[in-house]
Amino acid sequence: MIVYVIDSHPIVRDYLIKMVRSVNSRWDVVPVTNVAELSLSLSQHGQPDWIIFELQLMDVQGVATLNAVQDACPHAQLIVITSSESANLKKICMSAGVVSYITKTIPVFEIQRAIEELINLSEDICQPSKKITKRQQQTMLLIEKGLSNREISLRLKITEHTVKVHVWRVFKSIGAHNRNHALYILRKNNYL
Repeated sequence: MIVYVIDSHPIVRDYLIKMVRSVNSRWDVVPVTNVAELSLSLSQHGQPDWIIFELQLMDVQGVATLNAVQDACPHAQLIVITSSESANLKKICMSAGVVSYITKTIPVFEIQRAIEELINLSEDICQPSKKITKRQQQTMLLIEKGLSNREISLRLKITEHTVKVHVWRVFKSIGAHNRNHALYILRKNNYL
């Protein structure tokens, strides 16, 4: 597995690399400083399976970073780890297919746990045992866009409890462990 870590700040980049290597030391983890360096890394190491990146780089910022990374690596799974707490930016990223949007304001152990869960679970993707209903699919699409249970309930005109039931049933039918895992499985199997 090849994992690119893109962050302009060397201390943060090195720590993220250490986190990824702690998940599996055999993986090829490639440090990348900015978008300009990405093409060189691609020619030397090939297309990555995963990219963990900051949106605010020295040469490109925000949605432009996301677009540049997706254009260069269209098949990679993306994890954003950023200092930006913009709800709008998070919604844009999640709608564009980012697997997880993590802010640097959360404790380090939570960042590490999220990376471990996402990358480890990707190696254990299962085929859903049952189809999901149209309403469950609508619920998961809204989760993918970053909406809360309350926002989903208002949008779909159902109770928050019903949202939770839809999510729980999706987890059960596809074998997911959490929302990020569920979104990943659903994307991989073309449900979203």
